[in-house]
Amino acid sequence: MESLTEDIEDLGEPVEEFDLFDQCAYTIGVTQYGRWGGGTGFLFGPGGTARRPALAMDMRGFGMPQYRFLAFPGEEPPSIECNEDAGEEFIDG
Repeated sequence: MESLTEDIEDLGEPVEEFDLFDQCAYTIGVTQYGRWGGGTGFLFGPGGTARRPALAMDMRGFGMPQYRFLAFPGEEPPSIECNEDAGEEFIDG
């Protein structure tokens, strides 16, 4: 029983880190538009003559995005605002 209790106590910190990761992680829908060497795409290069595909956030909502990217807020440290958004309360001491 003591060994099991120690194992459970040792898992406390990793579980908290996973919980923080879950609170701060978001998925962003992204779709590729255009094709390499095709007639559609975005203009790149000198003079804007080369057409290439580009990724764009899929905000339309009319269909499923091709990809889902995992993203985190760009703040330092991210845990402060993530925890506030998740409803966790902080007490300044």
